[in-house]
Amino acid sequence: MKIRRADKRYQARHGGTRADDVLHQATEIGKAVVLLAAFAVVGVTGYFLHDDVTDTARAVTGGNPAGMAAAGWLIVLASAGTTAGCFLAANRHGLRSPVILWGLVVCGAAAAFPALWLFPRRRDKDPFGWASDALVHGSQCAYVLIFFTVAAVFVSGALQSWLRVDPLWNRKWLLGTAGVVTAVAALTLAVAVAYA
Repeated sequence: MKIRRADKRYQARHGGTRADDVLHQATEIGKAVVLLAAFAVVGVTGYFLHDDVTDTARAVTGGNPAGMAAAGWLIVLASAGTTAGCFLAANRHGLRSPVILWGLVVCGAAAAFPALWLFPRRRDKDPFGWASDALVHGSQCAYVLIFFTVAAVFVSGALQSWLRVDPLWNRKWLLGTAGVVTAVAALTLAVAVAYA
């Protein structure tokens, strides 16, 4: 005896009920809304705080060009790394608490503002005050490293798929990609300090 389609229970793609599907969609929309709101808040507060970040770097390094370049490099990478880490943790499977999930998203967005405000976009010699041209130069080298890292991950993943590596991102490929990125990181820092 065949069961009529109308009698079959609704089942979402992930195997849950209709309520589970609606809750999943609401969670995804909520994450996007919280992320946009966090970026908006960061954009406004960053306008007032980015000078404080520069002043702190200047106080720590004494305005030394090499030190300021290293500080710019480190600020951008620490900021971008924290943001990436928070977003990766928020996307982990099995993370059920919406408070922790959205907290990670907000923290990731907040951590992004030093890197965003040091994004090389100005032509002034000292865009953030005395001795900050070296800071901006260091941030430019850090952004080169970020773009290279993203490209290296994509290329490595594509090569593994093409070569049919099983499993993907095994220890050999993970360490190899990390080694290349580390070498380029050392090179970008050396260039930042040498040409500050």
